[in-house]
Amino acid sequence: MVTPPFAEIDWQESHRIIRSIYPPIFLFEDISDPADWDLIASAEAKTNPRVRDEIGDLTLVPVDRRVSGSGASIVMGAFTHCSTDRKSRFSDGT
Repeated sequence: MVTPPFAEIDWQESHRIIRSIYPPIFLFEDISDPADWDLIASAEAKTNPRVRDEIGDLTLVPVDRRVSGSGASIVMGAFTHCSTDRKSRFSDGT
């Protein structure tokens, strides 16, 4: 049996890109007071009907549990886009 050649590889740092079906929503990153998000989302949804689909259901996250700041859209999106129609590997959608 012939042994295949062996090469030691020194990998450089890499990053995994995780695709999301939702575009980044900056509401959670730009607004400093999470208590105001419901009012802001409601006002914008009156002029832009797709906002609700982009932001998700804010009522699923209690005001005191909402996060804001850099990268918060990714975190909040996981909790505002729950649906039993779209189960994930981490949740049954509830």
